[in-house]
Amino acid sequence: MRCIITILGLSNSTNARYICNDTEILNLLPNLKENNSINTFTLLNLCKGYDIIPLYTKDSKIANLKALSKANINCDNAFDKARQIDDVGDFAEIFNIINEIIKDYNEVIVDVSHGFRHLPMLVLTQLIITNLQNSRKICAILFAKELEQGKSYEIINLKEYLDLANISYLLSTFDDNYTVANHIPIGTKYKELFSALKGFSDNIMALNIKELFSSFASRLIAELDSNLLANPAIYDYANELKEKISNLQKIYNAKPAYEFYYHLADDLISKNYILLGLILLYEGVQEYIYTTIKLKNPNLISQIEHYYKEKYQRDDSYLIKSFCMNLSKSKGYDRLKKREKSINLSHSEYESLCASYSNIMQIDKINKLYKRLDKLRNNLAHANSGDSIVNAKSNIKNHQNSYKQLILKT
Repeated sequence: MRCIITILGLSNSTNARYICNDTEILNLLPNLKENNSINTFTLLNLCKGYDIIPLYTKDSKIANLKALSKANINCDNAFDKARQIDDVGDFAEIFNIINEIIKDYNEVIVDVSHGFRHLPMLVLTQLIITNLQNSRKICAILFAKELEQGKSYEIINLKEYLDLANISYLLSTFDDNYTVANHIPIGTKYKELFSALKGFSDNIMALNIKELFSSFASRLIAELDSNLLANPAIYDYANELKEKISNLQKIYNAKPAYEFYYHLADDLISKNYILLGLILLYEGVQEYIYTTIKLKNPNLISQIEHYYKEKYQRDDSYLIKSFCMNLSKSKGYDRLKKREKSINLSHSEYESLCASYSNIMQIDKINKLYKRLDKLRNNLAHANSGDSIVNAKSNIKNHQNSYKQLILKT
């Protein structure tokens, strides 16, 4: 079922020229290409295949019956599906009328060219709400843009502004929590931006850091940049988000991984992704110890990394980081040789690596931090089995401060 909702005004005097060059409108209503008409109500009565539903006051009905008569349009059925607005100040009732009409139809076109003061604004507000739920229902929003006063008008489509409202909402919520509201429909014009937001969201929620900042972040920045230029209406939303993602990208490119992990963890924790933040801090401690040992023993660590890659046929940083974290354990060399019989590492070389581990500044405190992070991480990962969320937030703040002092030295 299809309908055209039109708000009636009081114009009923002379003919004016109405033109329409909008392809989307003409695909729906080809009769609107070019006509002489008294107002849009008389014009829309030329269109076939739609229920015409006027929203009228007592005075506007009288005026438009006269307009139909002047235009030689049969007015017997013109108000069959019309809805009267008894009190133009009763906003709740007006919203209810509009909502009832929209619910009854699969495809809706709305004409907001005329109407008493605030009525077109109320209709547009209801359309924004409806569009957040189902944008496919609202096919077009017609508006007669004045070209020459009282003589000529161009019928344009305001539907694009509903899409702008949707994309503004998406950008705002994404900035708050890095998620994409999948139920919010987006027009074709913003499909690439939506896809870039979705890709970034999926990867950051999975902590797929390498892919995120080697591909998805730069793609999102580019999409935000192009939409900044094309759409001033979403400039503030897009620019703020672009600056935030660009800043993370710069830190990722310029700083050691353990420093980047802290910044990303801080960002995620501020959005209440406590477990994700904890995982990054936990991994950051490993990354710091691995990086520090490799700086002092680049050849030995590269040799071990190559061994793991050849044996297990994957480039997995977990194995080398686990190796570095185990350098503190007694009889570590014997256990290593028992597990990795073919590793080409002498006892003296292993002891050299152990010395590098032991000489890391404040390594005992770093190890205690690592264990506390591991305990809280496991606790939250297992349905927060022994701590309140308030305590978890307080604990992680303390851990962040310790990380800054011990790892970042700030």
